[in-house]
Amino acid sequence: MTPRDVTRDLSRSLYRFARLAWPHLEVPGGSSFRPNWHLATLCDLLEAFRRRDPRDLVINVPPATGKSLFSGVLFPAWVWTIDPSHRFIYASYDSALLHRDAEILLGLLRSRWYRETFGDVLRPGPVAVGNFELRGGGGRLSTSIRGAVTGWHAHTLIVDDPNKAQDVIRSPGELEFAWQSISTAFSNRTIDPATFGRLLIGQRLAIGDPFDRAIEAGWARHAFPMRAVRDAETSTLDTRGEDGEILFPARFPPDAVATLEEGMRLLGTWEAQYQQRPVVQGSGAILPEWIDVVPREVVPRDATFIQSWDLTFKGRDASDWIAGQWWARTRDDQFYLLDTVFRRASFVETIAEIVAHRSAWPSSRVLIEDAANGPACEDVLRAEIGGLELVTPEGSKEARAVAVTPLWRAGRVHVVDGPHVARIRREWPKFPRMDRDDEIDAMSQALRYLSRGAGYAARLMAILRGGKT
Repeated sequence: MTPRDVTRDLSRSLYRFARLAWPHLEVPGGSSFRPNWHLATLCDLLEAFRRRDPRDLVINVPPATGKSLFSGVLFPAWVWTIDPSHRFIYASYDSALLHRDAEILLGLLRSRWYRETFGDVLRPGPVAVGNFELRGGGGRLSTSIRGAVTGWHAHTLIVDDPNKAQDVIRSPGELEFAWQSISTAFSNRTIDPATFGRLLIGQRLAIGDPFDRAIEAGWARHAFPMRAVRDAETSTLDTRGEDGEILFPARFPPDAVATLEEGMRLLGTWEAQYQQRPVVQGSGAILPEWIDVVPREVVPRDATFIQSWDLTFKGRDASDWIAGQWWARTRDDQFYLLDTVFRRASFVETIAEIVAHRSAWPSSRVLIEDAANGPACEDVLRAEIGGLELVTPEGSKEARAVAVTPLWRAGRVHVVDGPHVARIRREWPKFPRMDRDDEIDAMSQALRYLSRGAGYAARLMAILRGGKT
């Protein structure tokens, strides 16, 4: 084949281009190309997207399965072999990740192989990693979801991971902000509105995330779970024949996937980030089968004991529901709910309850939610009992409950047998569709406090450090 024939052949196939370009990518810790059916399928989808079939596309894949290198490096480099005037906007929750990919892309464009095959495409002069242009008029702008795109117009918008996983719990509003940025601010920076294309690629985080909003808006969607699931959620292009078959065994062999799954299930993120099937936030935060009832004798005496109180009354003379709980955490990071108070009480009666249970429930800390009349109780009780601590609630009730779901799911939470068991089994799995959620607030407050530095988190971090994610 002549050099012109080679160039024409590579411009027809992104997958073939990727295989030949791979040795010229300056990737930290890089390795040889590992062919896999899903990479070829990803290339087919990107080729169709360039043709605007469809114009708006969602691709959901697990982390570390090639999405950033293929969509953020190889794809634009390949597009410019066909159309050097094409302009891209790339956005992500972290612009540093995009700058990393842009540096790899620039290294490929400057490589001897690319220049000898397709020519010197970069515009002469200084090159800014986050914003560079080509001789033919094309270019790439890299920005964060909260970044500015003033003065830059493009043919294509590509959003790679619009949110970080922590946003689901710590800053749920970031999910909505990211979608508004994608659907309005970035989508208005078009060269030609009739042909503008938008690609949203990454792993799911939660119901209501930008991927969910895009699907609701009619964007085409292809999802590839780490373990095959034959249902309507999985892409019709998924060629795996059996449920459970691993997506990329050359990158993630079965033992590595098993270890990863164990860690992600402890955190409660396996279904969303790796299977692309998030559960509804705040729904099923505690499933009935997770409520493990045990005798009092199994709780060791050297455990750490705390009280957790949720006080919802609005006035000193009003009578309203209060929830008090006695919790223990053992040295091996097991959590026990030992006893509860759940009744209507006035301000004076609430003070009396807390004082009485300080004697009945020996504890190192008495946690009171810093809301409603919690501060008023704290003022009265400070001189009466020690270890009192006001706790500021972070996020919504649902977000706080979901944050401790991994502990229940992992079998680390136990309910000591007693009169409260029947109510807990009947009511807690209803959350958030329940009349009184005060006990859920007290529970999540206690577990979030007790699980700081707990072994399950250290174990998960050890799992993650064992390999790239």
